[in-house]
Amino acid sequence: MKNLPTVIRYDNAPAIEATWVDDGGNVVKCHVYGNMQMEELRRDLGVYASQFEALIASVESTQEPPPPPAIPEICTPAQGLVALYALRGITEDALHSVIDSIQDTVLRYTTRVGFARASEWRRCSPSIVLMGELLNLSSADLDALFTFAVNVEV
Repeated sequence: MKNLPTVIRYDNAPAIEATWVDDGGNVVKCHVYGNMQMEELRRDLGVYASQFEALIASVESTQEPPPPPAIPEICTPAQGLVALYALRGITEDALHSVIDSIQDTVLRYTTRVGFARASEWRRCSPSIVLMGELLNLSSADLDALFTFAVNVEV
């Protein structure tokens, strides 16, 4: 494959086709490289890669950015408490004080039992949403809290 390969960009797809022929004009290799395979194409082109850099870059620019990581839906209470402290400086005692400030006695009791006895915290549960509001945490703050919490080893 010492001959300069023929390189074309597809009009209907984010891809490049490279074809190598021998001195007799016989196809030695023909491969289509999708937009996620441009590094492989560069390696295969070897010394010729720089001649096609603009074409390669135009295909690379069609790559979609990776989706943002999913927000965890569940963490353990221990992970959540550590995250509250690490991210917001909120201690378990402060959390209990906030629960005690809930005016509705049934809601206060339900929330207290939920936080004391839950085996897991669910991001979208009414108690977590309420606690977020009482602690002045935005939805993004709760997302950050759960994202941090699932990475804490307790």
